[in-house]
Amino acid sequence: MNDVRGFSLNNYKSFLKETGGVQIECRPLTLFYGRNHAGKSALIRALGFLVHSLRQAQSQRSASGELLHFDFTALSESTFDDIKSHGSGETIEFSLDFNVNSSAEPVRLKWIIRRLNGTSRLVVDTFEARCSAESLTAEYRPNDQGEDAYQMKKDSGEPTEVPGTVFEQLLPTLSPDPKTDQWRDRLAAIRVPNVQWLSPSRAHVERAFALVASPTTIGPDGSGFEQILAREADSSTSRPLLNSLSAWLRAHLGLSLEVRPNGSMRELICRPVKDEGNPVNIVDAGQGVQELLPLLTFLFQKKAGPTISLIEEPESHLHPDLHASLGELFAQHVKQHPTQMLMVETHSANLLLSLRLQIAQGILPPESLVVYWLRWSHEGFSQADKLTFDAMGRPIGTWPSGVFSEDVEQARRLRYLQKLKTEDHAL
Repeated sequence: MNDVRGFSLNNYKSFLKETGGVQIECRPLTLFYGRNHAGKSALIRALGFLVHSLRQAQSQRSASGELLHFDFTALSESTFDDIKSHGSGETIEFSLDFNVNSSAEPVRLKWIIRRLNGTSRLVVDTFEARCSAESLTAEYRPNDQGEDAYQMKKDSGEPTEVPGTVFEQLLPTLSPDPKTDQWRDRLAAIRVPNVQWLSPSRAHVERAFALVASPTTIGPDGSGFEQILAREADSSTSRPLLNSLSAWLRAHLGLSLEVRPNGSMRELICRPVKDEGNPVNIVDAGQGVQELLPLLTFLFQKKAGPTISLIEEPESHLHPDLHASLGELFAQHVKQHPTQMLMVETHSANLLLSLRLQIAQGILPPESLVVYWLRWSHEGFSQADKLTFDAMGRPIGTWPSGVFSEDVEQARRLRYLQKLKTEDHAL
């Protein structure tokens, strides 16, 4: 399974500490629903941002003093002021839960990040690492000269003053010490996954494109997927990625996919299964197909190591019939790739119904899926309601009344008006 078990946020955008913040359990497939401006995108991107920052710290690519890495693409050049809740002071709080060495108990890492008064400098005000009854805490306590220092404490023991900048990165620098060696080993054993983000906006697909150095991942706007496919077509005779895409398109849209040379350029060509003599350039195949191909490539592409895939509005530009097919694809993905986690922000009721059907059919284990409904109040804060499912696909937990009932209500109103007009006509 993926090594991230969950995360929490306080004083991050609309997730306020005084209204409970938000605590999210991560499963192989985690879905977020809610009306516009409820906080879905903020939540899904926050996990990517925090994991990205921790990954940079673990690989020691952080510059001195750079605790949070705002270069994460989904943040759109945000700053600390942009992510902290307005009126919450100069701190944000977050935690990340990790599996470590197949332990039944996760390791929870919790940070309070504070901006020092009158400066732009961020410091770790409080750090806590906890596993079962064991803990390691560090509190920022500068000395009388204003120089950095921390009070470090293991379990309920006496705190020890550690001078200097213990947190040049998100993870503490622990000197060899029998009291903390176990925690130093635990922190080193944490596997921080890769993060990939697919935004709801897609890049324009060219009718013909030149082959360039192959990207290893697809861009957040879906760019680069055609290069990945073209490279595989040029270098491989088995073509597993192209074959997988073609098989899915054939089953659900009646199309096959191929890469065709055009002089020094390449073209993506769709062929109708029932009329293979009538090839169509991907640009002429419709916007929905163009939006779909980066997503399919994103899912079918082989990934190395644990990965969190953040996907926003995968149903965009697709007919509702295909939403159910996406549900089947997501279920297949989490079963075949146990170290890969999908976190999806969506508005599609058909997608969720499809996943519930997969559970009821015994295809998708119910423990693989968790759903959150995001609520936003006019006071400016967001909250999340959790929903899980039993082996029959029936919901367990709190789900706001009226969710996904809009079509039923519209049909009821239409039928009522039709009845009134019929009665008036009869009179």
